[in-house]
Amino acid sequence: MKLSISRVLVSLLWAALPTTSNGALAPTDALSVSNNILETLEPGRIESLSPFVRFSIRAATNMRRLVCSASRAFDVFEPLCTDATELVTNGQQFKDLPEYFYANFLALTIAYPIIFAYEETTIAVLILFPFALRLHRTLGYGNSLRMLGYSEATVERAYWDYWNLLTEQDLRVPDDGPGVDMYCNYIDAEYELFKTFYLDNYGNETGTNPTLTFNISGTMYRSCSVEGLGYFIRSDWEHHRREIVSAMMASAETSKAMVLHSLWHWESLFVVRFDFSEERNQESYSQYFESFEFLRELV
Repeated sequence: MKLSISRVLVSLLWAALPTTSNGALAPTDALSVSNNILETLEPGRIESLSPFVRFSIRAATNMRRLVCSASRAFDVFEPLCTDATELVTNGQQFKDLPEYFYANFLALTIAYPIIFAYEETTIAVLILFPFALRLHRTLGYGNSLRMLGYSEATVERAYWDYWNLLTEQDLRVPDDGPGVDMYCNYIDAEYELFKTFYLDNYGNETGTNPTLTFNISGTMYRSCSVEGLGYFIRSDWEHHRREIVSAMMASAETSKAMVLHSLWHWESLFVVRFDFSEERNQESYSQYFESFEFLRELV
């Protein structure tokens, strides 16, 4: 059963996405595609979307549709469909964000429900998770270049090159090396330093800690060392770290928004990793939304 679901999802997903003859994603084809989410944006914004951003919005929409279609035949997809749809519906206000931020929000409406069900999902669901997280990481990489002052033309080229690079990496993940424990301890220390940076610079302004896990040490380590999921945790942290540091090279306002966005994003993941309950899921979703509210300060 799991194998048949996987085959169906893989074939549908790749049939729905633009590719070149050699299997690489085609940026030009994405321009000609519209979907319900694109059509709800202001007409002037649709034409101005970069090819990769338009592709990202379309891909996230198609993944949600696939999950909801599969839920009619396979119960495992039903809660994922419900959560993803509610997140999109409740996140309408984020359409006012720059389109690359909104595209990232949409990608995470797929990734979050899947990571919450990670312990019990089939291999079919895990096919969609790397794809959604690849959108998330690529969009973040492009934003880091944008904040460093690179042109939009350079960012667009980097989007596609980096997407294809991440595709190669995600499809060929090697086994964890003997030093993974040391690596996880290292980035855990980085994350604790990041929390200290937040408290020293912005803690008094926000007036509250992100989640119940903020004062718990070792959250990054425990997530980094999870078999299978650990690779994506490590890869995503590398991207967020780059984005945070790039923001510091921009303006004080940008730095503050990206620090708060990144912290609330990571804490929203950790709060559910420590407790797979429905109550914690909802708390995590609340923090996830809050992380994008901070980006509204940049509009």
